[in-house]
Amino acid sequence: MKKLQFAASVMWLLAAGTPVLAWADPITFTVDCSKGQTVSDAITRADADKPLTVVIAGTCTESVRITRDNVTLQGDPRVGGTLVGPSSSTDVIPISARAVAILNLTITGGQNGVVALRQSEVVIRGSTIEGAALNGIRASGSAVRINYSPPRPCIVQHSGNSGLTAEMGADVTVNNCQFIANAGPGISAFQNSTLQMNGVEIRDNGSDGLLIMQNSFALLGSTTITGNGADPSKDGNGVNANDGSVSINRGTISDNRQNGILATLSSVGIYGGATITGNEHGVGGYLATSLVLGGGTVSNNRVHGVWCNANCTAQISDASINGNGGDGIMLLWGSKLMLVPGVTSATGNGGVGLRCGDDESSVYDLALLDGTNIGCTGY
Repeated sequence: MKKLQFAASVMWLLAAGTPVLAWADPITFTVDCSKGQTVSDAITRADADKPLTVVIAGTCTESVRITRDNVTLQGDPRVGGTLVGPSSSTDVIPISARAVAILNLTITGGQNGVVALRQSEVVIRGSTIEGAALNGIRASGSAVRINYSPPRPCIVQHSGNSGLTAEMGADVTVNNCQFIANAGPGISAFQNSTLQMNGVEIRDNGSDGLLIMQNSFALLGSTTITGNGADPSKDGNGVNANDGSVSINRGTISDNRQNGILATLSSVGIYGGATITGNEHGVGGYLATSLVLGGGTVSNNRVHGVWCNANCTAQISDASINGNGGDGIMLLWGSKLMLVPGVTSATGNGGVGLRCGDDESSVYDLALLDGTNIGCTGY
C-alpha cells in the first residue's frame, strides 16, 4: 500500500498540479493577513486526511512548517500573497511532507526561503523567493520541481548564500527560472544530487553561476549563465564542476569573471551549439578531467579558449575556437586531445591554434584541425 501511495505522489509531482485525491474531498481556506489570520493556524485546523489549499491574501509574517501531505499554498489571484520570515534564523517554509505545492507566492527573508527536507516532494511554481539569509531554496534529500507559471515569473534572488542548494541526494528540476544576484553561487549541488534545468538564467551572482561537487550531476538545456563572480573575493566561474558531471546542450555561458567552465576531477559534455564567450578562459579541465566539445563556439575569451592540464583528456569535433586572447587550445602536463570529424577551427586567436606545453601531451588526428600548431605530436 505504501508503494502505491508513493507512486501516486510521484505522478502528481510530474504533472506539477494540485493534489486531488479521489477518496477525499479537498478543503480550501483563505487567509487574510490584514486581519491577523495565519497560514499556520489554517493548516492546524484542517482535516489532515483531506487535501488542503490555503489561499494567502496580503502579507503574512510567519514561519509556516508543513509536516502533513497534500498541502498547497497559493497566492490570492486578486491581491497576491506574500510570506515574510520572522527572523534571519528561522526558515520561512520548512517542509517534511509529500505532495506539497507553492504557487504564485512571494517569499521574503528568513534563514532559508523554502526548505524541502528528506523524502519531501515539492512543486514551486510562479513564485519569487528573495532576501534569504542563506539559501533561497534548499533541497535536502528531497524531490523538488521549480517552474515558471505565466504570467508569474520564477525568480530566486538576493540570497546570502546560494539561490538554490541541492544536497544529500536531492533530485531537482528547474524550468524557465531566474537565479539573480545571490551572494554565493546561483545554484549549487552537493553529495550525489541531480539537477535538470531547461531555459534557466543564472546571472550576476557573487560566486560561481553553477557549482557541482561530490559526485553530483547537472543536465542543462538552453541555459544562460552570465556575469557571475561579482564578488572578487570568491570564485567566479560560469560552471564549476569539482568531482561532478555536467552535460550542456545549447545555451550561452558568457562574461563570467573567471572560466566559462572549470572542471576538476570531473566530466563535462558540451553539445548542440553552445556558445562560450567573453570569460577569462572559455573551457578548462584539470586533474584527470574528461572534456567533450561537440560543435559550438568558444570565442573572444580573454585568455585561452580551451585548456586541458594534468592528465586531462579532451575530445573536440566540429567546433569554432576563434578570437580568444591566448591560445585556441592549450594542453599541458600529460594531457591528450582527440580531434574527431568534422574539422575544428582554431584561428584568429592571440596565441596559436593548438599548443602542447610538454612532451607528454599529445594529439590524435591533427588533420582535423584548421589552425596553427606548436609542440603537438600524435599519440
